[in-house]
Amino acid sequence: MNRRGLSASMKSGGKNSRSKQVEIRLRKLLRRLPGRSRVCRQVDGPLRLTGIAEDASILLLRQDKIGDVLVSIPVIRTLRRYLPEAKVDVVLGSKNFALEPALRRYAGRCWRYSKRPFDIIRLLAALRRRRYDVVVDLMDNPSTTSALLLRILKPPIAIGLAGENAEVYTHLVPLPDRSSVHIVERIAQLLLPFGIDPSQEDLMLEYPLTREEKQRAEAAMGGSEVALRLGVNISGHSRTRYWGRDNFIALIREIAQRYPELDIRVFAAPDYRDELAAICRATDAKPAPTVHSFHEFAALLHTCDLLFTPDTSVVHLAAAWQTPLAALFVHVNRSLLPWTPYRSPHIALTTESPEISSIPVADAAAALTSLLQTHFSSFTSDRI
Repeated sequence: MNRRGLSASMKSGGKNSRSKQVEIRLRKLLRRLPGRSRVCRQVDGPLRLTGIAEDASILLLRQDKIGDVLVSIPVIRTLRRYLPEAKVDVVLGSKNFALEPALRRYAGRCWRYSKRPFDIIRLLAALRRRRYDVVVDLMDNPSTTSALLLRILKPPIAIGLAGENAEVYTHLVPLPDRSSVHIVERIAQLLLPFGIDPSQEDLMLEYPLTREEKQRAEAAMGGSEVALRLGVNISGHSRTRYWGRDNFIALIREIAQRYPELDIRVFAAPDYRDELAAICRATDAKPAPTVHSFHEFAALLHTCDLLFTPDTSVVHLAAAWQTPLAALFVHVNRSLLPWTPYRSPHIALTTESPEISSIPVADAAAALTSLLQTHFSSFTSDRI
């Protein structure tokens, strides 16, 4: 980084630090506001609440990461199908607002929750003016942000999963066992107060792309005359989810040697540029084109027939398209089920170590080989 860049970074860091301190004070102040004095009602089965009219104004809270939105789309889609006249809006966060295009067919408006104090105040004022009839917290972990919003908005009906935030809801649905029930099916329980039985619904994930977007993505990838394309995503949502340069190089070399006709493309977030370049220099793999939005990134991934990635949003994109995938997961807490691809072909490689780099290259190579042989038999038949 040059001196000018370093200076700008330091200034930005100072502003962010001050902003964070103000945010913490604001949160502490708002947390002192009283919760609801009435007892929450438990909803154990599909029962349409009296206050939910056909044209109800509904606000969904889904601030957090991109993957959180992807696994929530089935709930939003189902609500829209059962209540076509309702006004359905969604609160997203700065980290997942890039998913707004994927929600346009179901949500009237996507609000952006920013952690900057004055943005929080403006958002709260705007939401209060909307006077939502129903607010649904789609978070399956206790969320300070959701509690804050519900304490301020005080909607007639506030729905959430049973847990530590119970005092801010009017209606609770049971939280299924996290060690055995997939996240998609856990949050789908929030459909019960709308009279919808989630066990009878199509909860498959989706991520729509137009024909033109697919064509542009294929052109950006340079087309391919080979029979099959493997996409290798090296970026995790944190550095503890980075598998390691040597591991990626060893895996790509082994798969390329075993399947020389395979078109291997490497994907990476901008802050992994150096790793991307090093991995491609050491192998015959090609880097995926640089893009400027998550939607463009998703379109490029869609050109791949097979995917390999650490635990990140790519897992859920693969599930949305039913693309075979091998994924790396840290599974230290056995009381939680990893966020594996929902009802789609995959092999999950897990480690109980905090570092994902402890997963052996041999296991990853075996997983990809198994997926190739299972789902692309015509490509691998001469090697079996």
